[in-house]
Amino acid sequence: MEENKIDINLRRSFLDFFKRRLIIDSNKISYENKIIPCNSVKEVRYGITQLYINGIKANRIYEFGIKGNTEKPLRITFQSARLFVTNKKMEDVYLSIVNCLWENVTARLVEEAIANLEKGKSFTMEKVEVKPKGIQMQIRRWYGKKETHFVEWKNLLKSESDGILSIYSQENKRIKIKLNFQKDWNTPVLASLLDYLWKDGRAYLLAEEKF
Repeated sequence: MEENKIDINLRRSFLDFFKRRLIIDSNKISYENKIIPCNSVKEVRYGITQLYINGIKANRIYEFGIKGNTEKPLRITFQSARLFVTNKKMEDVYLSIVNCLWENVTARLVEEAIANLEKGKSFTMEKVEVKPKGIQMQIRRWYGKKETHFVEWKNLLKSESDGILSIYSQENKRIKIKLNFQKDWNTPVLASLLDYLWKDGRAYLLAEEKF
């Protein structure tokens, strides 16, 4: 199977005169003289911010965050500048990076989460803990109070729209959480993990320990 890799020069904006080389392959992620081994990556996030000028679509900012064993995460950003329409070339660059990250990093993180769940362990994020029998969510109300709710798989619903993953209870619509692919670490991993568990009733089999 051919290796999925990227070797490309990026500019942070159309005013940026410096090209920054990004390399992603099966061994490493290299950007701005920083190198993170792929097998050391623990968390990822990515997404697009659409900017507007007087209600008209302007720049789009593409952003990736990658967190390994170092304290400071690697941040990759670049922009497209085209009014009214999407810059297809930059959109293709963004999608190619997403796909390359999936092949070399994200898929492994999903597989590790699945393996841990099958062993009775949890997949944990800042606001969410996926357990074999369901999901525990930390919800902050508008008045600042934090609440923790556990929802079994049979009562759980999910949806994705505009870079947001929504998870909520079908019994109590007030029990819900929204996670941003661009801002909340490992939301891409969680989304793929839930897609896997939703397929063929795997979540129910997991809860019944029939994996």
